[in-house]
Amino acid sequence: MNESKKCPICKLINPEEAVLCDCGYNFELNKVDRNSNLGSLKTKYAGFFLEYLHIL
Repeated sequence: MNESKKCPICKLINPEEAVLCDCGYNFELNKVDRNSNLGSLKTKYAGFFLEYLHIL
């Protein structure tokens, strides 16, 4: 079974080997990487809706 980790910011499920989430959260530093161009409102809401659908 593939391991995964959930981003504490956007709730997106990431592969275990991921260092950065699409929203810019850095799993190694345990904080949002402000220098990353990956962070976006679109990703934040995508994570929210994926979590919402998972609950349904």
